[in-house]
Amino acid sequence: MKQDITLTIALAAALAAGTAMQASAQQPVVPFEGWTEPVVSTADDPVWYAMMASHKQPTDDRHNRFLKYDGSELVTEEFSDGVNYNNLTAALLWRLEDAGDGMVRLVSCNGSKEVNVGNATSGSNIYLTMQDEGTRWTVVPSLGSTEMAVEGQYNLQDEGTGAYMNAMNYTADYHVTLWNGDRDGCSGWFFYEFEYDTEGNTRTVTVTSGDEAMGTVGITGHDSGEAEVNRGATVTLTATAAEGYMFYRWVDGASGEVISYDNPCTVEVLEDMEVEGQFRELGYPVMTRYYEVGLNQQNRYIGEATFSVPGYGTTTLFTCTGEDELPFTPYVTLHALQEEGAVIDKTALPVMIDQGTESFDMTIKAYNNNIIYEHDGRTETCEPELVWTRQTLFVDWNNDFDFDDEGEIYESLGNGNGDNDFGDPDGSIEDGWTRTVSIPAGTMPGTYRMRLVYMAPNPATDDWPSKVFHDFKAQLRNGVAYDFTLQINAVTFPVEFDLTGTAADIVTLDVTAGGEALESGETVAWGTPYTVTVTNTRPETAIEVSMSVNGSTVEMHHISGSDTYTYQATAEEAVEIAVVADVVPTFPLTWTVTGDGAYLVETEVITIDDTVETGDMLPGGTEYEITITNTRPDREVKVTMTVNGDEAVLEHDEGAPTYVYLGVIEGATELVIDVTDLSGIGEVAAGGVWYDAGAQLLHVGDAVAVTVYDAAGNVVAQGDGTDAVSAAALPSGVYVARAGDTVVKFVK
Repeated sequence: MKQDITLTIALAAALAAGTAMQASAQQPVVPFEGWTEPVVSTADDPVWYAMMASHKQPTDDRHNRFLKYDGSELVTEEFSDGVNYNNLTAALLWRLEDAGDGMVRLVSCNGSKEVNVGNATSGSNIYLTMQDEGTRWTVVPSLGSTEMAVEGQYNLQDEGTGAYMNAMNYTADYHVTLWNGDRDGCSGWFFYEFEYDTEGNTRTVTVTSGDEAMGTVGITGHDSGEAEVNRGATVTLTATAAEGYMFYRWVDGASGEVISYDNPCTVEVLEDMEVEGQFRELGYPVMTRYYEVGLNQQNRYIGEATFSVPGYGTTTLFTCTGEDELPFTPYVTLHALQEEGAVIDKTALPVMIDQGTESFDMTIKAYNNNIIYEHDGRTETCEPELVWTRQTLFVDWNNDFDFDDEGEIYESLGNGNGDNDFGDPDGSIEDGWTRTVSIPAGTMPGTYRMRLVYMAPNPATDDWPSKVFHDFKAQLRNGVAYDFTLQINAVTFPVEFDLTGTAADIVTLDVTAGGEALESGETVAWGTPYTVTVTNTRPETAIEVSMSVNGSTVEMHHISGSDTYTYQATAEEAVEIAVVADVVPTFPLTWTVTGDGAYLVETEVITIDDTVETGDMLPGGTEYEITITNTRPDREVKVTMTVNGDEAVLEHDEGAPTYVYLGVIEGATELVIDVTDLSGIGEVAAGGVWYDAGAQLLHVGDAVAVTVYDAAGNVVAQGDGTDAVSAAALPSGVYVARAGDTVVKFVK
């Protein structure tokens, strides 16, 4: 028999109200959650408590210690996280037995002994003992005795001495004594109620696999599939699926009822349990649903679903005009998880899309009829409530049977209220709501699973779609889900190509796709890269190549230094390639250097590809650059040039030694470069150097090194350490001679 001791507690509290509260800078004790107001009970109908000691100063080392009788000593034992069914023993449990006059005796669950003062007196530090008949105690609320006391905290006052039961600290090995000082200096006690079977409090949990070929199961912290634990304790069940399978659920081995779909799963053990872990072939996540307010909430169904792709019109996936077509599966117990009816399979008719499609539109109309059904002898009427949900969707783009990967989770649409438009302001209940579903670039042909989810997430944060299969444990709160099939169809296109032009007989045209050579007219799949290669088989013949794809001119890449032109692209439609290769006519480029300063300059002609020699044949349109460099910057010269008789403009910076001209070959091209020496060195006799025409000798006076140049600047005669050089072997003409530092011009 249980008996309330509230009256005694209330009276004691009133008496304590006049006690002066002690000022302190300490903060009040914070107990573990779950404390309760103690009541008296009998041996036949016991109420058991774990009693936590708490000195009113939180820094004291007697906190989080629980009263314990191990059969020999009365002490306190620390439990930093509190006592629970997993660490509970009879030694930690106590009940309050009515002792008359509003007082109680404190009885241990471990042998029915009672706490007795015995020879203990205030301040003697004599430990309390356990006897067949114990001391009578008054249970006094601590609240009001000091500002450190808190609600739920109690003192136990001895009838005989008026002192309080007190938990000692480490100096007394945490034994229990009496305290006769102010109540703010003694232990307060919190009471935590537990159920305990004194005739046998242990229970056995056995877990087995429904099919060990599909997966294995176990109990955390136990080597086998069996564990003996306290009644009320919790155990954690774990399951490991074999390759090709997935965990399904835990069921009660006796009743067959579903315990949980979670893995791992924590269960409370009240009786002996046999649990079976069930597996299934690898597939998409199992979902459950639950409703919280009323069974009439469950009309949150789709009445029609269509999809459309630009240029292909609209296709209806399904239409529901009655409950059988939905199909409607009654949800029968509020707050309970129910697998049936959570995910509706609409995969029979796929969403058909061509490869390369960037997106498609889905339009959803709510089922707009009432659903009426009988349950437990009463009629339930469910009005349409799809607008009271939020929508998201998932697509398994990599076909790994989950929706966790990048690009597989789509945004939430809708606000879950009566004015919900599911992100489509132009939509309505009558016309439905449309959302656009994007398809990742490069998605290959194949079949993909799409799951459309309607639910009322809690909390309804923007990122709730990412929590559906994790934080929310695949549990649909006030909603339903639909599975669809997306079919991406392979699309092929013909690749046709043609080669024309005056050089068609000397070039080759090759088209490859995926490393394989194509014949004109062969087909390739959408997205296939292809390469066009044009090769000049006669490199000595200049060619010009142009190309168009589907009528649009494209640029071919000419590889420098080779005779190959290439073009690369990706087939996303039928391809028509037209290549024109023409022979480019060639023309000679010649040049001469004249004038009395010709010997002072060097001349170089280059094109984009190479250095040119006079007389070389160049293709029409070739750009060339001629550079004339004064090799003796100390000698002033004047340089002029004609191109096919027309005066050309040379680029020349004042004081720079170079003269530059840029030109384009448009036919046979003759360049004449005239260099005039402006340094006054043209005088025939200077410094003892003179030419004897009769003897055909160039006299230089002192023996020095002599060099003779013709009008083009070429060296035609030389002498080293001589006083005369013979010109007899030279043809008639104008010559320039350098003798040491003297330069003269003479005519033979």
